Amino acid sequence: MTLRLSENRFIIVGGAVALLLVAFLVVSAVFGGDEAASPDEVLPRVLDPEQRSEVENVVLIDAPQEGSIVWVHDQEPVSLHASDPDNLGSNSAFWIQQGLLEGLYGVGSDLDYYPELLAEDGSVTEGDGDNFSVSYILRDNIFWSDGEPITTADVEFTFNAIVEGCETESDGTIKDNTNDGCFFKINSRRGYSQISDFEIVSDTEFKVSFESAYPDWRSLFEVVFAEHAYGDNALDINAALEDLQGGELPVSGPLKLQSWDRGATLTLEPNDNYHGSVARHDFVIEFVPNVSSVKANLEAGNGHFALTDVDTLLADFDNDGIVLAATGGAVWEHVGMNLANDHLENVLVREALAAAVDKVEIVEQLYTPLFGETLAAEGLGNSFVMPNQPGYVSNQTSGVDAAIIESNMLAEGYTKNLDGVWEHPERGAVGLRLATTAADSFRLAQQQLVIEQLTAAGFATEANNFGGADFFTTSQNAEGPFASKANWDLVMFAWSGGPWPGGQVGTYGGKASANNVNNIYGYSRTDFDAAAKECSSEYDRAIYFACFAELDAFATTNTGESGSFIIPISQKPSFFAYNATLITVPEIIDYPSAGPFINPSNYTLN
Repeated sequence: MTLRLSENRFIIVGGAVALLLVAFLVVSAVFGGDEAASPDEVLPRVLDPEQRSEVENVVLIDAPQEGSIVWVHDQEPVSLHASDPDNLGSNSAFWIQQGLLEGLYGVGSDLDYYPELLAEDGSVTEGDGDNFSVSYILRDNIFWSDGEPITTADVEFTFNAIVEGCETESDGTIKDNTNDGCFFKINSRRGYSQISDFEIVSDTEFKVSFESAYPDWRSLFEVVFAEHAYGDNALDINAALEDLQGGELPVSGPLKLQSWDRGATLTLEPNDNYHGSVARHDFVIEFVPNVSSVKANLEAGNGHFALTDVDTLLADFDNDGIVLAATGGAVWEHVGMNLANDHLENVLVREALAAAVDKVEIVEQLYTPLFGETLAAEGLGNSFVMPNQPGYVSNQTSGVDAAIIESNMLAEGYTKNLDGVWEHPERGAVGLRLATTAADSFRLAQQQLVIEQLTAAGFATEANNFGGADFFTTSQNAEGPFASKANWDLVMFAWSGGPWPGGQVGTYGGKASANNVNNIYGYSRTDFDAAAKECSSEYDRAIYFACFAELDAFATTNTGESGSFIIPISQKPSFFAYNATLITVPEIIDYPSAGPFINPSNYTLN
């Protein structure tokens, strides 16, 4: 049966509608016509990506209005306050916000920073010890959408809001990694907490001084707010960012908000006062509850493009006019080893295991059919620096190295038993449990390939999967190091990197636990920590990319007595699909500071 939701939206009901969890945002439906339903019937709006599959309804929208480009999307943000920790679906909010509000730097397709509101890259001056300062110059003749100039006062206004009310250290900097007393809603004040002084030199020049080294300083001020329009304090900015007051507030990006019909549609229009190329079209974001609806509307010609997940791409589109595209993203797939396992505690065994994974086969069978030659055919050999970033170095083998497997296992006293499995006289036969999330069909296919490869090399491996947060909740509460109480030996995850590669240091460098310090894999090395500290103090891009490429050897190679506990498999693509009615489409990077609206002028309709 077909139910009318509004003048231009229909829901096709096929079977029982699943009862959804309270985490879903629910909007009321307006019904009419001969098949009208009861007024209290609702259409669930899905914000939790892991629960999309529970919604079976397919929402169809009308064909696009002439001249407008439609993005069909299955995650509607709670608000446009992207940095608000309570904003479910915040990636969508970041992507939308990126088209509306610019910052000092943006993130390009090479996963590196580029000056956005700045005229040029900031200039660093070293001080005594770890102290340093950065001098910035804003572009000339840049304006808010209401015609007011964008000046250094706006940047200072933004900084003051971010640190407003925060508890401070004795040196005047705010306390790191805490929101104590703070008013502005943001996930982390890391970096801002090290700022000791903000000095305005002129309307276009300003200087920021840091009390201690913060090499990822280009990530700060990713959004700048208008002093003349966003209120008097941080609480006012929080309220302003909820919905930019229906499009009344000025913005600095290539687009401005025209309207937001919550639960249905958000419309953006070109900002004629933008300092760069002005967009040619309006952009309409049609929010639908699931990826099935995304797919159905693209096939029907009701939308022009979508950022889709891999499961959607695995199911071929029925319309030959749909183009699948991808760019190398910040996320990377890997297998991690539990060093608390009797076999895997030995570095030679771990090195042999890594040599048994054929990344070339995995990329060829799983990635290339979907994404073509977007990704490196040899897979990924570095866990800090991605192949499309400056200074990438592959530290790990791509194909199977039978010589390493045999020599390492024999050196450790293993021989193959009658079943072809490596067996140790004291530790017994190698039997490994490879865990991953149960709901990701792409990763499950990848897991199966890895299991086949490891088993063929003599490492008997079986799937041992978990759902949602079970990986952490089953291990983090009991006493002892995380890895020693885990119910897995190998785990397959995708982790997010970034323009600055140092974010991975915390994952490898250790977590305090009841009686030990280790990361989730049981790895803890003072030499790694020392090398990581050195890399994390570098602020020159050429130097820190090279430094982190060397640091990666601690995780991916046998350093003599440690290491080789991570097997990077492949960089994961940012993937999207678009209708052939679009003649040109910019590269879309699936990253909070990037997304589909960095260069909206590059979209061209047929």
